[in-house]
Amino acid sequence: MMASPNQQRRLLELLDKLDRLKRGDPQAEQERQQRITSMDLTGMDGPEHRDIVTLHGNGLISSRHFMASPANSWSSEGIYAYEMTTDGEEFLNSQRHVLEPAKTVEQSATSQTSRVFIIHGTDPNGYVSQVETVCRQNGLDPVRMMEQPNQGLGLPDKLRYNMNNVDYYVAVLTVDETTTEGGQRARPNAYAEAVTAHHIGPERLAILREDQVEIPSNLQGLGYIQLEGQWSMKLLQEFRAIGLV
Repeated sequence: MMASPNQQRRLLELLDKLDRLKRGDPQAEQERQQRITSMDLTGMDGPEHRDIVTLHGNGLISSRHFMASPANSWSSEGIYAYEMTTDGEEFLNSQRHVLEPAKTVEQSATSQTSRVFIIHGTDPNGYVSQVETVCRQNGLDPVRMMEQPNQGLGLPDKLRYNMNNVDYYVAVLTVDETTTEGGQRARPNAYAEAVTAHHIGPERLAILREDQVEIPSNLQGLGYIQLEGQWSMKLLQEFRAIGLV
């Protein structure tokens, strides 16, 4: 297979999901049902799409649904629109030693897990805990400033230290304050930290925004995810685009 080490790991993980589903693993079936519900008819894109095409092209999976192009036969089931071939089962079994140690490392060494710094204000609607859940479900370590040890640092130094020791930033901009003109805005610290994160690595920042929240001039023009509907799936797409998951 013409695949980089990282892609080969992802390919093995996809094959493993299909293998667990075939064996009747209840957790795999639950994941399948969640996938169908959450994906609706939007299909998938990014690295997972390319991985599916690679697996199909190498004869390791086949489509359950006849389509002119295998890349378009995802259906609402995503990867579960496919099933493993005999070659796929043989490849997974021969390479499973690559996959199993990695799972052990991820479970036993949180320090090696990609860390996501969550920027937020008062968060009246509880979006931060939902972002944390999305992170943990996808093998990422969510970082909230208030939960980190002080290590003898003042607040500015503590913030600087933690923001420089993560892999990604998610800014949750919620309605925290009302301006004298009647506008709705997030806490000033949330705006300031979002700007800092953008300066550190603009490609590593996702902004989640409630509809009414004003965007200051130094964040104007940036793309953001509306906190409604399938926002968690859109956030996951951002994680995939940068290779976190």
